[in-house]
Amino acid sequence: MDETSIDAIAGLDNAAGMFAIHRGMRFMALTASPGGATREVRATFGISNGEQLDALPEPGFDTMTVFPVRLSTAQIERIGGPKLRIPDVRRPASLGWMERVCRDTPRLGAADGWSAHFGRELNATEVRPHLTHRGLPVIEGKHLQPFTVDTATTRQRLAPTVAERLLRKRRFDRPRLAYRDVSAVTNRITLIAAVVPAGVVTTHTLLCLKSSVSLRRQQFLCGLFNSYVLNAIVRALIGGHVTTTVIEDLPVPVWRNDREQRLIATLAGRLATCWSSHDEGRLQALVGRLYGISSTEFADILESFPLVPRVQRDSALAILAQKAAGRTQPIA
Repeated sequence: MDETSIDAIAGLDNAAGMFAIHRGMRFMALTASPGGATREVRATFGISNGEQLDALPEPGFDTMTVFPVRLSTAQIERIGGPKLRIPDVRRPASLGWMERVCRDTPRLGAADGWSAHFGRELNATEVRPHLTHRGLPVIEGKHLQPFTVDTATTRQRLAPTVAERLLRKRRFDRPRLAYRDVSAVTNRITLIAAVVPAGVVTTHTLLCLKSSVSLRRQQFLCGLFNSYVLNAIVRALIGGHVTTTVIEDLPVPVWRNDREQRLIATLAGRLATCWSSHDEGRLQALVGRLYGISSTEFADILESFPLVPRVQRDSALAILAQKAAGRTQPIA
């Protein structure tokens, strides 16, 4: 961007198998001229077959219509972080709320935010010789669903003495927020998180919070991680892996211990033990309100989650609209 003039960006989506590799992968084709610097670029995303690619015009022709998304370098940095990830924004309307949220909210890993950092605990290959049928449950990504952790179905166990030797900081002695490393933009949702209970160890397909944070605050973060708002941002920035740099660059409000933040934490804790579509809808609406998302913007966000049942999305939108109108429901 500093040394070339980028004319246009075309985002290619492999969800339909345009390339014979993993369907979660995405690519970017761009045209650029040497010299100068890029201040703004036209883009289009979601190209999923060869016919759509062939239909793109030569550079300089009809860029307004065929490349409807206008990205400034400042917007790219606000949304994509210091690494300048190009956000896959398929509807120009999405760019406005994403930029505003990322501009007005501290990043999760920043000093003025949570200073939160994530990392792996155990490598599955290295730990395999130590596995037994007794001891601490060992879980991986497949054992995590939004808000919930399934320790009952894993047969892998690790002796506490071995866990202490392999994990010298003994983070397994306390609950910690974790999320799935491997995901895809084609999944029902992309960022899947839950609070792993104490006495459970995790392998490398889960990334766990390394910072010491109270359970209440972790439940709040869990609610945000599983929200449509942060999922939409993550979807715009990843390929097949949800990296720690993406997560630590996410916009997350600092903990103020106010009523709405406490409600989000309460609902996330409740959803971890007893699923309720109504509670999930209330949580989604609260998170949308926390980020200042309007009903129109929330409806736009929901359209990017076609695999989530329509009734579930409509419920969240209706609750957010009620809150915007000043009609609130107490938490039982």
